[in-house]
Amino acid sequence: GYEDLPAAADAFDTLSLRASHFNATRVIAEKAENLSDYGLDAPQVKFQSTFRDGSRKTVSIGAPVPDDSGLYAMREGDESVYIVSFTYLDTFSKTRDAYISKQLIPIYTDNDALKFQSVELAGSSREKPLVITKYHDETSAQLYEITEPFPALTMDDKVQTILSSLTVGLDAAEIAVIHPTAEQIAEYGLDNPYSTVRFQFEDAEYYLRIGKPQDEEGFIHVMVNENPLIYKLAASMLEYRDYQLEDVLSG
Repeated sequence: GYEDLPAAADAFDTLSLRASHFNATRVIAEKAENLSDYGLDAPQVKFQSTFRDGSRKTVSIGAPVPDDSGLYAMREGDESVYIVSFTYLDTFSKTRDAYISKQLIPIYTDNDALKFQSVELAGSSREKPLVITKYHDETSAQLYEITEPFPALTMDDKVQTILSSLTVGLDAAEIAVIHPTAEQIAEYGLDNPYSTVRFQFEDAEYYLRIGKPQDEEGFIHVMVNENPLIYKLAASMLEYRDYQLEDVLSG
């Protein structure tokens, strides 16, 4: 049951396009005398597309063409053998895990950034939560201020470092665990996270739980909101996970 997981929209769009349009580069045989000659007696991939009118089409993908110009393919009910692009094999041989989104936070444009309300840095690496908000006086050159653990001004460039990461989105290198157990969450240090980051916008909130410091390969493990996934990210994407009060405090 993957119904509770975020879908990778681009992967589904590609799957839908390939499934609904059979685009062969050419016909190699009007009638297949021996399916084994084309690797179609035991195809590498076989997929069935169901359309809105209830009709179905089944396609089999066989062996590569000797000159590597594509793959042999047949449609059910059609005796012809076609050549199709290798992209068909790539698309239809993916496991279902490939259709889970690796995006933790979507891309925010400059206009979206105006909706920023606050960011809270907490977790076991900090004695007290650090909360940063937009500066209360919009006529001032100052952009942000600290409200917790006490009121103070920020070094705006440090806060901008945090927010600018959102303009490119936050994507994982891979998904480490799907539907993790309590034991697995603890194994990755996410039951009592090393660092937490809570972004608050006018229309959305993102709560990141960041595990133990980076591993030898430079990766860290993260969970976001209530998604039942543990993501693996390059530590360089979340440099602010280590920020302390003195790192952002002005003066």
